Amino acid sequence: GSPKENAQCYSAKATYQLTKLAQNNFVLLEKDKLQKDDKDKYGRLLRFVTVIGTNVSVNEQLVSQGYAKAYPSLTTKVEQYKKLENEAKEEKLGMWGECGKPKLNDTSQRRFPLKGE
Repeated sequence: GSPKENAQCYSAKATYQLTKLAQNNFVLLEKDKLQKDDKDKYGRLLRFVTVIGTNVSVNEQLVSQGYAKAYPSLTTKVEQYKKLENEAKEEKLGMWGECGKPKLNDTSQRRFPLKGE
């Protein structure tokens, strides 16, 4: 599947995971000093999100677990995020394991049933 299909395939799960990490917590939103744009093409703020108290980086958690991609924009953490993304891909975590390929037992895409179906 294309990256766009992967993103759409996993967006609900990614939203849920983001909610789990950040909801009912105080978070610190930091703008990257190298990032020229304030918002992405969908109007979302481009920020590093850190949970205050636990110091957990929400961005790193989402990328390392396959819930988000490391976009190749110019940021101070792009190399770190690419490394986390590659590790998630290798381990087939999140969208990298679930999106872009038919499930083994999914017969809805086949025109003709296999023997015994």
